[in-house]
Amino acid sequence: MEDPFKKYELGKNSALFIQALLVPWSLMGQISTKLVEKTEKGFVYVDYVIPFVLFNSWIVFLFMNIGLTNFDKIGWSLLVIFLCYCATIRKQIRERYEIEGSIVGDILMMIMYPTTIMQMYQQVNNLTHVRKCEGRNNGAVELEEIIVVPA
Repeated sequence: MEDPFKKYELGKNSALFIQALLVPWSLMGQISTKLVEKTEKGFVYVDYVIPFVLFNSWIVFLFMNIGLTNFDKIGWSLLVIFLCYCATIRKQIRERYEIEGSIVGDILMMIMYPTTIMQMYQQVNNLTHVRKCEGRNNGAVELEEIIVVPA
């Protein structure tokens, strides 16, 4: 018999992939707000604004190249800056949760930014859940509460 939860998981992952492809700044904002404990509400919006401006400026400059020349080079430069910003967030995830890797590997992984952002989003959500579970029962983690994310 087929597991009904697999269809739900596939639909959930598909929706997450589409969101990572079309509006990655939204997921990056959610990831960076979970990584850093903010004391003031105003700073939370910066986590959304920086990736929003970089990613959408890339698209705008590519469209501006239709009537004008050399604007695509500015757009591609903004995309590279966006990907480097995402790689630094990925580096913060590795440092916080003690995951091995290097910044060079992080930058290279950002070439496939939708899948990398999906992985980062799932890791931050699942590892945050595991850390909260570790705080209960004097540090003991219940096996049922750990969610393993495939690499």
